[in-house]
Amino acid sequence: MSRIVPMQDGCVVADQTLVRPLLNPLDEASGLRPGILDEFSMAIGELEPGQYSKIHVHPVVTLVTVVLTGTLEFTIKDPKPDTAFTGQATAISAVLVERGAFVQWHNAASDLCRVLYVVGPPYVARLAPDGRVLYEDAVTLQQDWDALAELAWAPPELPDVETHRAARRAAELAVRGSATP
Repeated sequence: MSRIVPMQDGCVVADQTLVRPLLNPLDEASGLRPGILDEFSMAIGELEPGQYSKIHVHPVVTLVTVVLTGTLEFTIKDPKPDTAFTGQATAISAVLVERGAFVQWHNAASDLCRVLYVVGPPYVARLAPDGRVLYEDAVTLQQDWDALAELAWAPPELPDVETHRAARRAAELAVRGSATP
């Protein structure tokens, strides 16, 4: 199945950024056969000028965010240290976000910031026929950084890793089972 894979229309995800599937066989909207890529997936993300994402966590996947255009500011709190750090990435540089890290993106510039998300293992996203999210690998949080610190980085909506892995396995099996051969 060698072919050119166009960027999809995409949708605004829970962290409030626009994500366009590119090469993700475990996103039902991609049109790719599950199993064609088992090591990683890719998507294009877009942040409008001035836009902040919500703080989110990827409990079981590692994320590399490559800035294609614009400038991306970020705050990341890795699983081990007690404090978050901030930084800025410009076009063609990358930000590595370890699984379990808290992350927030910000486009402080006056131009669109477009990024390439490379996720390993492949990002799992499962939607109901009406568009409701049944499962996605990212857990989007409603708290700000101060509130998360007060909660000792254990917000109630963040499941333990084993619970998240079990939900991920079920969603992946459903996506693989719904694929047309």
